[in-house]
Amino acid sequence: AVLAAVFWLPSAPAIARHFDSRLPMKVFLRETGDIPDRVMGFTPVRKGRTIRIPEGKIWYVRPIGTLNAVRLDELSRLAQRQGIPGLDLSDHWELSDASLRHLRGIRHLQMLDISRTRITDQGIASLKAFHELEVLALPEAVSDRGLSEVATLTTVRELSLDQTRTGDEGLRALSPLAHLER
Repeated sequence: AVLAAVFWLPSAPAIARHFDSRLPMKVFLRETGDIPDRVMGFTPVRKGRTIRIPEGKIWYVRPIGTLNAVRLDELSRLAQRQGIPGLDLSDHWELSDASLRHLRGIRHLQMLDISRTRITDQGIASLKAFHELEVLALPEAVSDRGLSEVATLTTVRELSLDQTRTGDEGLRALSPLAHLER
């Protein structure tokens, strides 16, 4: 009787995981096209609650509060352990080129937003460690030299150059990015 009851339930979307963290973060589901990304919740979640991440979707976290070396290391370990596919580090003006070294261990990263940070062309060179990166938003200090480093990230399909100091030379350097859509 129990099996019959379960069998007749309407099908629900598959749930890949439940997510929580002791780090304060906002969790987003990445949408496509012009559809705004959707807020899934905040961590840490209240007792008895959970953040459900749909299967097969790119999702990402935006840390809340200052990101010092200790918190970046903790974020990196969490991303590795939980398989977090995306990080939105935008508006963290405390982040610099040296900050990126704390994220090197996140090999599976698919999305990274480092806009509105103090990261420069020099820091962009360290992004080579992210072999699965598909979505990248660059900081304002990036120039044509930085775009030549981005050109080595052949899996990138979305690239935000908003407010960057790039020109025609930098755009030509992106020609190896065969999957670049927007």
